[in-house]
Amino acid sequence: MKDINIDSKFYGIVKDEYDTLYSVIFEALKENDIVIVNGGISFGNMDYSKRVFNDLGVEKLCHGVLIKPGKPFYFGVKKDGNKINKAIFGIPGNPFASLVSIENFVKPYINNCMGIKDDNSFYKFPLYENYKRKNSKVEEYYPVDFITNDKGTFVKLLDYKGSFYLPANMKALMKINIGINEIKAFENVEIKFI
Repeated sequence: MKDINIDSKFYGIVKDEYDTLYSVIFEALKENDIVIVNGGISFGNMDYSKRVFNDLGVEKLCHGVLIKPGKPFYFGVKKDGNKINKAIFGIPGNPFASLVSIENFVKPYINNCMGIKDDNSFYKFPLYENYKRKNSKVEEYYPVDFITNDKGTFVKLLDYKGSFYLPANMKALMKINIGINEIKAFENVEIKFI
């Protein structure tokens, strides 16, 4: 989290087993105001993070969002009496899904806690080529770069191999809102610089 100028502590890569995860998250909650757990937050029987959060007294506020990638996103709080004193995020383990979750949920929360105005800005740029998708029931994100020619600067979709892949030349996230399944070349799309 160096790019948003906060101190952080890395607790390492933890085995995907309940007892080990419990002890690490227990320590992290004692030592930090905000805990981010990367991975193990999906809905399967071997995804222990949610169970550990619950057993540690974390109050779940959200588990599952209508975005792709990043659907299993989790947010909860730990209270001391009636006062919230800890926040916990569970974000998907795949790199691109993690990036989408951090940019849309974690960074805005941290900035808000620090009193920094964060409008989570998206900017409009024309798309270079036609694009169609099958499922318009979710908000979807894609890695993009830019291309400039004599007609202007355009958003260029990168080869997207899935949420497990994070392209090195990515400059921004392109967002496609719920209900949109086709964008024609040179129509504006929403992008967020990263």
